[in-house]
Amino acid sequence: MQALRRGLAEVGLRAPAVLAPAGAVGGLRRAHEKLRKTLEPDARENAEEALARQEELARVYRVSERLLRERKLYTGGAQLLQAVGLLRTDAALLERMRAQFR
Repeated sequence: MQALRRGLAEVGLRAPAVLAPAGAVGGLRRAHEKLRKTLEPDARENAEEALARQEELARVYRVSERLLRERKLYTGGAQLLQAVGLLRTDAALLERMRAQFR
């Protein structure tokens, strides 16, 4: 949590109630661009504001992930992703784990 607070401070924000995953914002941006032309001006402005908030949250998320990596700290999800990555890239490890957990 301390790393998250530092990340927020680094980009000049206070802690929001909810953080959007960084990868989700790319999809939001593409969807937004498709819908943007069909929206009325008021709705377009609201959508622009919502997208800007999501991008800001994604930036905070990326900074917090970087700060965690720098300190060699991992969230539960990051630990799972790291384990899956190791099993995908290290055939010997994969075979040892298969043999151990059969």
